Amino acid sequence: LHKMSKSGLNALKAELDGARSMDNRFDEKCAYHQKLMDLYYGDQSPMELDQTEEGRKVNKKICAQISAGMIAKFGE
Repeated sequence: LHKMSKSGLNALKAELDGARSMDNRFDEKCAYHQKLMDLYYGDQSPMELDQTEEGRKVNKKICAQISAGMIAKFGE
């Protein structure tokens, strides 16, 4: 596993803090998005699916389902 530098971790923390300051539901949205990813992808990898034409079609359908789920819960 690759370790991130202290400066990299600080930069990531600053970006996350910025996102949270712009949207107080940021963490809730991230958690819900992950639940949808787990539900629709299961043990499939989006990056591996993207390696074939058929996989890209599956990926596109899953992305549409995840997008619809996010909109249904949080709005546009």
